[in-house]
Amino acid sequence: MKTNNLIRIYLAILSYLLAAIFLLLLCSDALAPLDRKKPATMPAQAESTAVSQTEIKRVVLDAGHGGIDSGAQSATGVLEKDLNLQIATKTAQFLSLFRIEVIQTRDSDELPQAGDKPELSVKQSEMLARERIANAAKADLFLSVHMNSYPAAECRGAQVFFTEQNPQNEVFASFLQHSIASCLQQENSRTIKSTSQIYLLNRLSMPSALIECGFLSTPDELESLCDEDYQNKFAFVLASSIAAYLYQP
Repeated sequence: MKTNNLIRIYLAILSYLLAAIFLLLLCSDALAPLDRKKPATMPAQAESTAVSQTEIKRVVLDAGHGGIDSGAQSATGVLEKDLNLQIATKTAQFLSLFRIEVIQTRDSDELPQAGDKPELSVKQSEMLARERIANAAKADLFLSVHMNSYPAAECRGAQVFFTEQNPQNEVFASFLQHSIASCLQQENSRTIKSTSQIYLLNRLSMPSALIECGFLSTPDELESLCDEDYQNKFAFVLASSIAAYLYQP
């Protein structure tokens, strides 16, 4: 990616970060209502300062795993599926501050299933269900939220994966990776990674990416990922990056 494009990306991200911070200062309950059953709301005076757009954008947030599929598990018993849902839900609530509509592939500990395909395995049915939700939403963007794990306990840092099925996937992945490294994980030197192995991303009609938020196998990073304040910060960076991508000049 050329230098001037990177500068444009950083400026866009910064502008929307500042807009979001201003909204948070005006809206005293912006962080408090991070309750899954109640979406964050803005008072009238804060709404008037929101990012003004003629068209409401729509995003699909996919909390990976769920139900009988716990995903990765830490040595202390923390389940990936739970952290995925917590961060995805917080991100959805922050996105509402940018007047972005969010569809979640799951908003509880229940594995999505394609009920009309009993011949499929649980995993196949789950993938088809997520694919259907995303494509039916006619969304502008798709992000799948996951956690990483590796035997070497020193591994750390978020990393964004994308497929080359859509040329915009790499651009979106770059927005996310740069934002996380700049705003939250300054020591993170990981780069975005292209892969053809992510079934779901290969079957979506909109720009999409998958983020591994951190390593459950690294004790201090696990502690951060379980901390609500850190989750709020991580979700805020994700939401701001999504807004910057969707509303870029």
